Amino acid sequence: MNIDTHAQAVVDDEQMQPLSPEDKDRLDSRLSHRPTQQELVERHVLLEPGVAPALQSAKAALERSRLEDGLERRLEHRPTKEELIGRHVLLDSHAAPALQSKQAELAFCQLEDKLDSKLAARPTRDELVEQHIIPSE
Repeated sequence: MNIDTHAQAVVDDEQMQPLSPEDKDRLDSRLSHRPTQQELVERHVLLEPGVAPALQSAKAALERSRLEDGLERRLEHRPTKEELIGRHVLLDSHAAPALQSKQAELAFCQLEDKLDSKLAARPTRDELVEQHIIPSE
């Protein structure tokens, strides 16, 4: 620490003024509502108390590196788009992803209409008996 920085860090007692009663009450009120060290740790404001900050940052960097390595490994083994289409996880569609569900719904409705029209055109049992397709009972 150089001399200038040290001189700035020292507070002159003559510059400090006593607190007014309102300021003292306000300070006491705020200090009484101050969260405990454990609450700050639980809210992740403070890291582990009692551990040197250098060790805390090294631990955080190590944890981040471990997570990045795990993510890299998972991404390397990630299935391709073709494999996902083959397993019917993704739709084989050229439509935008936001429209794919509507496209599938439309295809289902078209299939439903096609089946309804074929069932409506189906011959009755009497017609099949007349045409000797099924035996009469």
